[in-house]
Amino acid sequence: MFKKHTNLRIAHLRYAKNQRFRFAAFGYLALYGSLDKKKLFGMIVNKILEKIENTRGLI
Repeated sequence: MFKKHTNLRIAHLRYAKNQRFRFAAFGYLALYGSLDKKKLFGMIVNKILEKIENTRGLI
């Protein structure tokens, strides 16, 4: 039973991570328009890390 819940939790975390990435990407594009992929990826990663630090403290 515990393993089933663990697997569901992992699947949910992966889904949530993908959703946050999509929302961040589309939100950035809506604000700033098209941008090269490398710069966009860096901006998204920085935003995600910023949100993690705000919720957990420094990494």
